[in-house]
Amino acid sequence: MRKLFGLALLAGIVAAVKKYLDSNPDAKRQVKDQANKAMDQAKHLAEEAGEKVKARTSQAQDVADRPLSGSDSSSSTGPSTPVTTPNGPATGAPTTL
Repeated sequence: MRKLFGLALLAGIVAAVKKYLDSNPDAKRQVKDQANKAMDQAKHLAEEAGEKVKARTSQAQDVADRPLSGSDSSSSTGPSTPVTTPNGPATGAPTTL
């Protein structure tokens, strides 16, 4: 019931504003100008946000592309430990990699 009353109130306000704007062309023009300014500002903000996202994505990709220090296995001088899987694919027996 409360939502229905709220919707009726909102519809009444919208109807009153529309009637006012229809009878006052200068007010209608001002509202259009303000709406256009708001749209331009929203577009500008969206473009800025898009540029920030591109920059952060590029930065994250650069970090991901860098090799981690000490992770190069070819420079390792210590003994290598074989890795044993629980079951081999063909025999079901443990497999050493």
